Amino acid sequence: MGDDASIDSERASGVEAGAEAEAKSAAPMQLFLVVIDETDEVNQALYYACQRARMSSARVALLYVQEPVDDLQHWIAVADALRHEREAKARVLIESMAAKAHEWSGFPPVLFHQEGDRFTELMNFIDANPNICVLILGSGTKEDSPGPLISSIVSRRHLALPCPLTIVPGHLTFAEVDQHLEQSMPVVDSAAEPSALSDTLHS
Repeated sequence: MGDDASIDSERASGVEAGAEAEAKSAAPMQLFLVVIDETDEVNQALYYACQRARMSSARVALLYVQEPVDDLQHWIAVADALRHEREAKARVLIESMAAKAHEWSGFPPVLFHQEGDRFTELMNFIDANPNICVLILGSGTKEDSPGPLISSIVSRRHLALPCPLTIVPGHLTFAEVDQHLEQSMPVVDSAAEPSALSDTLHS
């Protein structure tokens, strides 16, 4: 589908309704964007984003990109059931992450739910939202790969991201994330080798 679809914030515990409308009406509203999924490392990325937002009076935005369902002409009922199942699963995840973001940042996050290829939808989303000041991703704990989304970005060395990229290693504890923030870690080129992304907090 690909069209922006803001999730009703009333469904998330402690999240105010109309957060997206509020963000759009506030000028300018700086957003720290976190792409959420079912991986463990998303919690490190979200926690880091919330602390950064709290320190800079910005807001956290959560983007979930749902895997599309192939249109099966002869199995429409099956495709619809699968789509509804994925939407329900996405709603549970988004609500859970939104509640954490509200707790950690002190403000309800801005929520977005889209469908399509994650990399393509992410790039289109950032291009369409100039108030995104930082993209924050969590890297996997496996040494051979930081994760498919980060690998997709890093592998496209010609790609010029319209906003800075921060990569938070998934092995960091929240206390270690706080320590990095307190020490004001230096900015590192977001086009670093994938093997380095899991070792150093990038900002």
